[in-house]
Amino acid sequence: TAASPQTLFNISQATRNETHLIIPAAAHYVIIIMYAMATVLSLSGNVLVIWVLTLGCRTRTDITDFLINLAVADLTMAIFCIPLTFTEALLQKWLFGEFLCPLVRFAQILSVSVSIYTLMTIGVDRYYAVCHPLKSRMGRSHSKILIAVIWMISCGIASAQLVVTRVICLEIGWPNSTYHEVYTLFLLLVTYVLPLLILTITYWNVGMKLWGRKPPGNVDKNREAQQDKSKRKVIKMLFIIVAVFALCWLPFHIFSVTYEFNPDVLPNDPMDITALYFFSHYLAMSHSFWNPLIYGFYNDNFRVSRKFPRFPLQPMAVRNQETVRERMDSGQGRKSRERGRKH
Repeated sequence: TAASPQTLFNISQATRNETHLIIPAAAHYVIIIMYAMATVLSLSGNVLVIWVLTLGCRTRTDITDFLINLAVADLTMAIFCIPLTFTEALLQKWLFGEFLCPLVRFAQILSVSVSIYTLMTIGVDRYYAVCHPLKSRMGRSHSKILIAVIWMISCGIASAQLVVTRVICLEIGWPNSTYHEVYTLFLLLVTYVLPLLILTITYWNVGMKLWGRKPPGNVDKNREAQQDKSKRKVIKMLFIIVAVFALCWLPFHIFSVTYEFNPDVLPNDPMDITALYFFSHYLAMSHSFWNPLIYGFYNDNFRVSRKFPRFPLQPMAVRNQETVRERMDSGQGRKSRERGRKH
C-alpha cells in the first residue's frame, strides 16, 4: 500500500512475473549506514522535542499539544517502520515472526495518518486564528479531544492491516486484487491528497491575510507589526513542515501506485528498480527526523524554559538575541503604558 512500505517486489499474487530486489554487496553497507542514521536522528530528535515541549513552560502555545502529537507519530515511525521494513527490504524476507508483522504494518499506516491529520488540524487552527480571530478558539481541552479523534480515525484507517497481513508478511487476506487496489487508492486519497489539498487552501488564505494586509491606523503600529512578524514566522515554519511531508512521501506514493496499477512502465533492469525503491522508501522514512531539525534551526521561539538554560537546543547567539529582543519589547511596553497614563 502507498502508506505501508513493504517488499513490493516479492508479491506474486497478481498476474505478473515475480521480481526480486537485486542489491549489490557493496551497497549493503551504504544502505545500512543511511537507515541507521535515520533511525538514530528520528529517535533522538523526537524524544528531544517531546521532552522540551512537555517540560519547557515557556514554549507552550495553543499548538504545542499538536506538535507533541506530531513527534509521537514520528517516534512511532522510527520504532516500528524504519528498522523493520528496511531489514525486510534488504534481506528480502520477514524475520520478526507472524504475530509482529500485522502490528508493524498497522503502526506504519497509523503513524503516517496521525502525522498528516495533525498537520491538517494545525493548518485549520491557524486559518481561524489569522482569518477569523474573533471566532471562539479551541482550548487545551478541545485540543486533547481532537488528538484523541485523530488517533481513532487513524486506527480505523490502519485496521485493515490487522486482518489481511498474514504468513510471510504479505497482504494475502484480500478477497481479490480489486479490494487491494481500492484500499491503495483509498490510502493515497485520505492520507495524502485530500489533507494536502485542505492544507494548501488554508495556508494560501493565511498567507494572503498576513502578507497582504496593512496595520489599522488606530492601533499601535509597532505592536501590530511585531505581532504579524511573529505570526508569519510560525506560518513559515508550519508551511515548511507540510512541504517536507509532501516532498518526502510523494516519490513513494508514485512508486507504489505505479507498481500496483501499471508496473510495465517501471524499468526492466532489477538494479534500476532497486534504486528507485530504496530512494523512495528512504525519503519517506526520513520524514520522521526532519521536523525536529526544522523546530531547532528555523523557529526562534522553540526553546526550553528557564529551568534548562544550558540545554544545547539552539546556538548561544540566538538565545542572546532573543533575550535582548525580549528586554526591548518589555521596554517599549513600559513606554507605551507611560504615554497612556500621561494622556
